Amino acid sequence: MLFNLKSIYVLILMPFLLSSSAVQSICLKQAKDTNLLFANCLRCHSDKIICKQRLSKKRWNSTLVWMEKKHGLKFTSISDRQKILTYLSTHYGINKKKHPMAQRPTNPLP
Repeated sequence: MLFNLKSIYVLILMPFLLSSSAVQSICLKQAKDTNLLFANCLRCHSDKIICKQRLSKKRWNSTLVWMEKKHGLKFTSISDRQKILTYLSTHYGINKKKHPMAQRPTNPLP
């Protein structure tokens, strides 16, 4: 079986990329379904785009539908999609406090 160079790099580097120090350095809240975001959402874009959002469950759902229709996002199962939706609305819903940097004064200098 032949492997190309890119797949070998992925196989070698994946344990390091998913190590606890790498996972803790991102802004996502650690929960039991965080790994689903790595498998689905973070393949295409940064975690920061998720962390700065504060959307209702309905808006997160419409965002996932949009990603499925317009950008070809495919979930492995309906339950994975539901878990991601629950994770996003729980940790990045409109009722959650904003990131601490968002609470700083807009102009700290007089």
